[in-house]
Amino acid sequence: MAYARGVFTFLLVVLVGILAASCLASGGTSAASNPSDVERFIKITVEFSQPAMAEVGGLKRVDVAECKQRIEGRLCPQVPYKTVNITLPFEAQDVRLEVCNVLFNELALDVPLEVATGPVPLSDPSLFAPVANPKFDESAWFPKDWAEMRVSCGRDTSDWRLKKFVTISLYPVRYLASEMRLQSLSSAEVKVFYSLGGAGLRGKAGGEKWDLLVISPEEFADALGGFILHKNLMGLKTVLVTLEDAEANSYGHDDQEKLKHFIAQSFQDHDVRYVLAVGDADKFPVRYAEVWDNYDDYSDVTDGHVVPCDLYYADLYDAKGKFCTWDANDNGVYGESSSRSPNLDEVDLMPDVLFARLPVGRTADLNLMVSHIINYELNVSDASSWFNNVILCGSVISGPDPEGEGACEQLASDIFSDYDTVKLYTTTKPFDRDGPLSDLSVIHYVSKGCGFVTYIGHGLYQGWAFGMGNYLFANALSKLTNADMLPFVSTAACETAGFDNENREHPEFPAASDCIGERFVQGIDGGAIAYVGSTRVAYGTGSASSWNYYYAAKINRLILSAHKNGYRFVGEMFLKGIQGYINTCWSPSVYDMKTVMESITFGDPSLQIGGKLEALRQPVQVGLSVPRFSYQHETVALDVSCTNSGDARDVLLAIALVSPEGDMLFYPNWQTELALVPFSLDAGFSIEGFPLASFDMSFC
Repeated sequence: MAYARGVFTFLLVVLVGILAASCLASGGTSAASNPSDVERFIKITVEFSQPAMAEVGGLKRVDVAECKQRIEGRLCPQVPYKTVNITLPFEAQDVRLEVCNVLFNELALDVPLEVATGPVPLSDPSLFAPVANPKFDESAWFPKDWAEMRVSCGRDTSDWRLKKFVTISLYPVRYLASEMRLQSLSSAEVKVFYSLGGAGLRGKAGGEKWDLLVISPEEFADALGGFILHKNLMGLKTVLVTLEDAEANSYGHDDQEKLKHFIAQSFQDHDVRYVLAVGDADKFPVRYAEVWDNYDDYSDVTDGHVVPCDLYYADLYDAKGKFCTWDANDNGVYGESSSRSPNLDEVDLMPDVLFARLPVGRTADLNLMVSHIINYELNVSDASSWFNNVILCGSVISGPDPEGEGACEQLASDIFSDYDTVKLYTTTKPFDRDGPLSDLSVIHYVSKGCGFVTYIGHGLYQGWAFGMGNYLFANALSKLTNADMLPFVSTAACETAGFDNENREHPEFPAASDCIGERFVQGIDGGAIAYVGSTRVAYGTGSASSWNYYYAAKINRLILSAHKNGYRFVGEMFLKGIQGYINTCWSPSVYDMKTVMESITFGDPSLQIGGKLEALRQPVQVGLSVPRFSYQHETVALDVSCTNSGDARDVLLAIALVSPEGDMLFYPNWQTELALVPFSLDAGFSIEGFPLASFDMSFC
């Protein structure tokens, strides 16, 4: 039989769209008068080109031109695969897959097929004791079928409605290890069947639409007044609900589940898109998943088996459209994953809201982060000269190839080709670099201002580990002087976003009150506007040329690709990164589950990276009687009176605090709605928690 010609193609053709279920070979309910009882299908025709063979180290390596990824399950035959994604309505149910009209070739190999070594921990490899992937049996064809299907539920960025996402993994090659035989797929028809009739589409608001829901402990509510006002003035409907009120007006087994139910109810009632959690691990409850990945499982020096997962709050619904508890077996243990049972609790993983966290423990830290966000939204543009700078930091991870450096090279050519890149690498070959990767070089180039920083290498809670005794510790970030030129920082490294491990004592490294990810977003004289990283030990695999297609580096690449593809908001970038990972994943292993669950964002999910926002509500001219002054104290009180005259109209009167340089420092928690003019108003407020500094006050 001849091999299929040309390149892989897939044609999405909805044929008439309806079949009576009773006519299908697999059975099902018969078609009735209700069209929701009718089974529909989508047919995909696939063709693959001839596989290429090469002998590497006495083993056979097989590649298919249309497949960028190969199965990486430990000790599994390393066969290539391709994923195809189909989006179905939220009401779709009884989704099933059928493969027919299969044409393939079979041939014998003279040496065994190459097997995957599995993931590499981006930390101390001596603590890793991996086991073989349970899906591989030498006496059976692997993979078992030509195609596999997974269904998940998530937010569709085309219209921001909930949809069902069908991920089809196609295998152009199958291998029988016991006989060293290979099957090569030429062409096939893949059909996805489904019916409509599930619950009504969630996310269709029945009440007032909320764009951004902020949930914060009561102690931070006053400090957030200016932030809420700013977001509303920018045209983003923003609502603050205290943590205490959210828990009191919800239900669940614990505080975490109560909060998740509250978010789900807000989504259903108000079509919430963004959710911002305010508070560090000791302020805002953390959901821990139990992940037994054979890395330091019985210790907590570097990893342990409990993983903090903010994704829990974003993953509201499962593949059937039901509330996703992350505890399918109802044993009080959440997100259980192991080598033998990667998804015991049937975690959907797909975000339904865009969730991020401001990991603050003090009002002063919150004031600082809020001022950074407001300044960024009012003043930063992708036209700013400094924003066009990108710093790529790569290191040798397991060798001999400099994997992190190769991954950075791909980012430079595929994503940041229109930017001015600075390459900081640990080696001088085979890639050219602009400087050595060190704490001094990172501080130097970030302080000059840049739009993006990415780091691919080893990490720990307190810093980035470059190798050969060279680190960037969290404490060193106090030397940053990039002021308001704040980058989006993303990493493919262990533990750097482990926000729940404060004051952790490590036998080799200095303790820090916060992880390095927190320190980046809480810098006083410089830092980052957002930080994405892993909360525990992360993984990678492959060579310098393939590192970006697996595990932590893959999510990092997909997040940055999202910005290039027009998804500019922090929450959207993270959402597309998670969706892209799941939608191109072979069969999620414990390492894939952990990679997704431990990924976290520090920052405002509704903030646009490199996009200056314009106020949608124009200010009204107001006459103010107020002195100008300077202060050197932690608290200052001020009385203000104002008058206005003109036509009767709704007016939102806001007061803002600015520095002599014109930087927005703070919106006091003071505002009022004025429905009639002329008016006269007297009010007072105080400002607390600023670092000792001198500045003048004016109003707008």
